Amino acid sequence: MWIRKHLTFANVVACLALFVALGGASYAATQLPKNSVGTKQLKKNAVTSVKVKNGSLRSADFKSGQIPAGSRGKPGESGPQGLQGPPGQPGPLGQPGPPGQPGLQGEQGVDGVEGDPGPRGPSEAYSTYDSSPVVDEKTATLPVPAGSYVVNASMLVAAEDTADPANVLCFLATTNIAAGNVGDAMVTISPATAGHVEYRQATAHTAFTVGPGGGTINFYCERFEGDAEPTLSRARIVATQVETLH
Repeated sequence: MWIRKHLTFANVVACLALFVALGGASYAATQLPKNSVGTKQLKKNAVTSVKVKNGSLRSADFKSGQIPAGSRGKPGESGPQGLQGPPGQPGPLGQPGPPGQPGLQGEQGVDGVEGDPGPRGPSEAYSTYDSSPVVDEKTATLPVPAGSYVVNASMLVAAEDTADPANVLCFLATTNIAAGNVGDAMVTISPATAGHVEYRQATAHTAFTVGPGGGTINFYCERFEGDAEPTLSRARIVATQVETLH
């Protein structure tokens, strides 16, 4: 009675509409077209592990660290050697190392036996010096025993002539020459400047052997050309005895 009392046209229409709507939803849930559901139709966290086919996902579908690392693979082949790099800067100087242990001292050698001294060689020296001045010519003499000698001689030649020159010739020899050569020398005195003296040194060198019994070495100088009258002085002879002349 209560239902009939309140049954109206509007209530009937509303109920029919509700049945149609519920029936359409049921139809939609059971009659969806193929491939009509996409990411927009899925709710958040709607897909769970049980709804995913095993082996259908790839490593890119997981976040970093979600997939455990597999076993380490075999090392690959070595690549070609690279180019040599530039040399580096030298490092700082290191600290000096500790001093080494001193070496062992060697054994002292045995002193050798000193030999007997040999005979003294012929190395006597003889000399003479005559400083007296003589005009135009002068002779210096030196007696020596037999033997071989290297001889040096010198004499000072001076002139004050302002107009004329002079040539002086000297000879060095011995009175008992057994072998060797005679030494000689020549000097020229030019005209002197007024109030001055011209000086020259005449020197001669030679080597010879004096025969048995000894002899006398002579150094003789004389003017042989020119009108000037030179003064000869400071004559010196030095004779050194040697073993052999070659």
